[in-house]
Amino acid sequence: MIISDLKTNENGKIVINNYTEFETGTYYLVEKKAPYGYLLSQEKIPFTVKASTSETIVLTPTNEKIKTNIQKQDEFGNLLSNSQLGIKNNDTNEEVYTFISKETPEILSVISELPAGKYTIYEKLVPEGYIKADDIEIELTDDKKVIINGKEVTDIIMIDNLLRGTIKITKEGEILKDIQEIEKYQKYNILNFKYVTSTLEKATYELYAKNDIVINGTKIYNKDEKIIEKETDSKGIATFENLPTGDYYVVEKIAPEGHEVDSERHEISLMITYDENNNPVMTSVEELTDERIKEKIEITKLEKGTDKTVENAIYGLYNKEKIGSIEPDTLLDVTITGIQGKASFDVDLPIGNYYIKEIKAPDGYMLSNEVYDLEFNESKEFKINVEEEATKVIIKTLDKNGDYLKGVTLKIKDSLENIVDTWETEDSEHIITGKLKVGEKYVLSEENVPKGFIKAEDKEFIISENDDGKVEIEMISKEEPKEEQKEEPKEEQKEEPKEEQKEEPKDETKEEPKEEPKDETKEEEPKEDETKEELKQESSKNEVMSAQTGDALFVTLIIFGLAIIGCGATFVLKELI
Repeated sequence: MIISDLKTNENGKIVINNYTEFETGTYYLVEKKAPYGYLLSQEKIPFTVKASTSETIVLTPTNEKIKTNIQKQDEFGNLLSNSQLGIKNNDTNEEVYTFISKETPEILSVISELPAGKYTIYEKLVPEGYIKADDIEIELTDDKKVIINGKEVTDIIMIDNLLRGTIKITKEGEILKDIQEIEKYQKYNILNFKYVTSTLEKATYELYAKNDIVINGTKIYNKDEKIIEKETDSKGIATFENLPTGDYYVVEKIAPEGHEVDSERHEISLMITYDENNNPVMTSVEELTDERIKEKIEITKLEKGTDKTVENAIYGLYNKEKIGSIEPDTLLDVTITGIQGKASFDVDLPIGNYYIKEIKAPDGYMLSNEVYDLEFNESKEFKINVEEEATKVIIKTLDKNGDYLKGVTLKIKDSLENIVDTWETEDSEHIITGKLKVGEKYVLSEENVPKGFIKAEDKEFIISENDDGKVEIEMISKEEPKEEQKEEPKEEQKEEPKEEQKEEPKDETKEEPKEEPKDETKEEEPKEDETKEELKQESSKNEVMSAQTGDALFVTLIIFGLAIIGCGATFVLKELI
């Protein structure tokens, strides 16, 4: 070696000005160190030195650019900085080089300085939010070519994937566990449905990005962008995987059968955490609950055609379909209307189809045959307004001409002799509504009647469902036979005196008077007996008459008796009242 440390100038040339020490002859230039980014030239550049000359020698060596460089990228092809890399010799396991990745491709000029052999490029420090890249094994040839998997390469690309995490949704809610039979109102056997909290399958959730999710300058998701839809499995879990760090939210789209859709937006932050071994962990678990669909059934009971509320009506709730082991048309619950005419069922039903109907009508009302269907597949409040047909008894109190008779006192007794109603008639019909029971036997009787009338016979009646709970009764009161009592005495008074007056002048002799009158008297005796018998019969007929009627009859008898006595008849007056 004659001269060392010759360097190319800014123009890539080597200029030798002082070569006086060179003997005349031929020489060559050898590159000892290549410029950064170029391969070390193996070329020998010859030049000739002549004797006694001052000519400047200019040499222009050439280098081949190193074509192999390393790029640190993310999974989207963006250059990734701040990743610490190392190169180690596979034979000695010695680290021969280390460097930090930049936002530009990294030229591995060091390769030109390494002896031929096998090496490994590996990642020593990973940028936050990324997963450590796989190691890359290379083979370096004598001519500084890089071979990977048997192929020459010019670029070595090492990719760091995003650290992606998992969001898990666990779904819980109540499910039907058991059905028990219980007693209600000391008469009806009803059912009690028991529920327990359990995991729920087939809940569908949608995952959205809460904000723009940007990683290393790359927008992965837009704000409120729907990312994926998942359904909970048999364990009640829906798993959203392969998500980058960021803020998300989930919304339930479809709820499991028998449960309400949860309309709330549940926000979830997916952040990087580390386990005890300093391994990154990015999993978020959200426990969510669905409310079970529930119903409320309210009945309002009114008297038909009025605003009057009806209490003590009993209604039953039945299932249309089979529930577990419970057959259709089973009585599930009963309720009774209160003073405001309202009632509600206490049973906690699963979804399904049901119906309600009246089991027992209140006293004074007809049992309704109306059936009310309930389709129950979402939470709702059923409000059912029902009308009850009241029993109706119409009583007309008439005289023989069909006119209304005022002043008659009537009463109605039940089968236990209890008086359920009493009233005095006016010039109209008497209507009893919602008071008398269906199927009960009643007796209608007159308590008092006006002067001159006889009580009508008692009447029994029953309110039947076949008659729609309506009964019409006519009570016809007959007049007393007053006119016949007055006519008979008058006829006898007129006839007997005329006969006696005609005969008396003929009998006025001094000969044994009174024989003929005696004969006449004897002839009249049957009439006297008949008159007494008539008085007795008349007395018997009027034993039930009022005191005023009795007094009037007594006066009539006195007048009648005096008239007869004047004719020689003998009577005995008895107290009639």
